[in-house]
Amino acid sequence: MKTSQALKQISEVTTAQWGLITAAQARLIDIERMQFSRLAHAGHLEQVIHGVYKFAGAPIDRFETIKANWLATYPEKWASTRLSAATPDCVVSGVTAARLCDLGDFEERYVEFSTPGRKQSQRAGIRFKTRVIAPEDITYAQGLPVTAAEKTVVDLLVEGVEIGLAAQVLADAAQTRTINYAHLEVLLDDNYRAFDAPRQAGSQLVERLMDQAGLSAHAVAVTAIAKGLAPALLRELSVDKKFAQTILQTSEGFDAMTAFVASMAQQAEMWKQSGLVQSVTKLQAQMQDMGAVMAKVSKVNIVSDRSAAPSQFESPLEQSAE
Repeated sequence: MKTSQALKQISEVTTAQWGLITAAQARLIDIERMQFSRLAHAGHLEQVIHGVYKFAGAPIDRFETIKANWLATYPEKWASTRLSAATPDCVVSGVTAARLCDLGDFEERYVEFSTPGRKQSQRAGIRFKTRVIAPEDITYAQGLPVTAAEKTVVDLLVEGVEIGLAAQVLADAAQTRTINYAHLEVLLDDNYRAFDAPRQAGSQLVERLMDQAGLSAHAVAVTAIAKGLAPALLRELSVDKKFAQTILQTSEGFDAMTAFVASMAQQAEMWKQSGLVQSVTKLQAQMQDMGAVMAKVSKVNIVSDRSAAPSQFESPLEQSAE
């Protein structure tokens, strides 16, 4: 293959892979090993790690080592194929997840991945954990599948990271996304043995984390949801039970409910102390923005049983009005 044609094909691949290509991928596009080596020697390619190269002229990426190592876990597969799979074959986790998401302050001592099947590497500075991570505990950052903030915090604590450092991760995450504190509590409860704590100690650990993270002001809203205020509000609005479950179990719905309660933090604190609002009319009068918030939820099109959900995802306020 002519050099110009080889460079064109490499450019097409690297454009979709953060400027990176593996030696195994090069062979898939009919670039022989010797020619690939000559291109690297000529300066067209720069080795990032063994078997993974950066195309000359690709933008500087402070996370390219993580991305290169992720590609190297399955060097013969295209990133697009792996990223479009229903279940990620390799998830960035632990300290590496925190670094990739700009959470906390950790040194780059190693790169950690979690894979559903056993994986080994002869490269130094790579750690693999064999485990299946639940879909709700996976998000995406810098184009890679990564453990969600709640899962990352728990993983760090399990690894023995000081609670103050884990709390900083939580604090940083709360600045840019909604934290599902109820789920965080569940994850902590599931790992109570690792903390040498009694069963059902998750709520106390969440409180410690929030206190050290300086999240007490925000805690009014998120604790309201964690303790059941959101389901109670949905019941007050006579929202279909299965649709309400969809709202609370999806990230979009939970984010919408959290944003709503956060905007009404003072009211939420009052409700927690005095009980539920007794009148739907009073609730609607005090929360004029409820329709707009729930309109966001109404766009979530993932209910498995449409017949159990409100017709065409009407706003719960509109349904209660009927």
